[in-house]
Parts: sequence; C-alpha cells; structure tokens
Amino acid sequence: MSQTAKYAYWGVSNPNFAIQIYSGNYIVSDAGNDRIIELDSTLSTLVRSYATNGASFFDYSEDNETLLITYGVHNSVVEVTWSELDFGTILWQSTASLNSPQSATYKQGDVSKMVVADTGNNRVVLYDRDENAYSYISSYKLSSDDTATPEISNLYKPYRVQQSKNGNICIVEQSGRSLDFTTVESSSSSDSSESS
Repeated sequence: MSQTAKYAYWGVSNPNFAIQIYSGNYIVSDAGNDRIIELDSTLSTLVRSYATNGASFFDYSEDNETLLITYGVHNSVVEVTWSELDFGTILWQSTASLNSPQSATYKQGDVSKMVVADTGNNRVVLYDRDENAYSYISSYKLSSDDTATPEISNLYKPYRVQQSKNGNICIVEQSGRSLDFTTVESSSSSDSSESS
C-alpha cells in the first residue's frame, strides 16, 4: 500500500532534521542551503529563514521562542531568538571546550538547563544557566543500584541526549559497548523457572 503526501515543500537541499511546533508550523534544518527555515502548517509558505552553516541539530523552546542550535563542525552550541518580535538574536553561546557535538537540548520544562552530546570528547556536558556552571559526565552504570554489572562503562560517541523533568538523562550513543545480557538481572515479573 503506497502513501501519498498530503503536503510537500521542494525548496530544501539535504534536510537533516525537522520538528513540528505547537502552532502547526515546521522548523527544518536545510543543511544543503546553509539555513534553518520555518514553514507554515501546509508547507506552502516560508515563514522565516535563518542563515547558518554546519548545524547538526536544534531544539526549540515553545515557552521562550528560542532555538538551541548545535554546530558539530564549529564545536559550539548557540541559542537564538525565534519569534515574530525578535528573530535571530544570539542570546547565549557555549564556552565549554567541545569536540564535534551532535545535539544539545533544553531540560524538559526548564530552559535554564541544557545538555550537550559532546561526541568527540566521549562525554555529556550539562550547563546550568542560573549558576553559569558546566558539569561533565563521561561514564555510567546501568542503574544506581545495579549489582549485576558493577563495572562503570565509559560513554562512547554520545549522539543524541535529552534530560527529563526529574533529571534523568537519556543518551543515544553513535556506537557503544556491546552488553552481554546474561550478566544483567532480568526486570521481568515472570520467573524463567516456571513452566506453562
């Protein structure tokens, strides 16, 4: 069964990321044309365009109407305004020493905290705007009370990262260590020794 697109926009080249915001509009990373654009909900009108080069990812804050742009090739993260009243003003730029970062996102529900996948340095960088302080994570365990796998694992090429409201951090590695699941205790409620 084939699907037909309801809407389409053909003015992009090598788009590598897009999101739909609450207004229904789409924000698209148009990498081949060195820009990030916003299109209306029917993909028929270009609402705004921001010239940029090397953007690998972006996050959008509905509350602040800001865009957090990750530049992997420039080793930086920049926050810019993204509204009708103020568009394209740089509000913040990372000062941490980054190496090929691949994503930066706001903490869920708190734009004063950001988390960066610092891919080339094999770590995650946390930034607290209120304290103007950076902290770094380069290793992890499967959980804080993990007794089955007591060894600490080092991050390897974190690629996408997000922080939830409760502070938990979700990391997707570009390539990570192989895990032998025979060494990890099951979280299943069923007992493998029972027969049916």
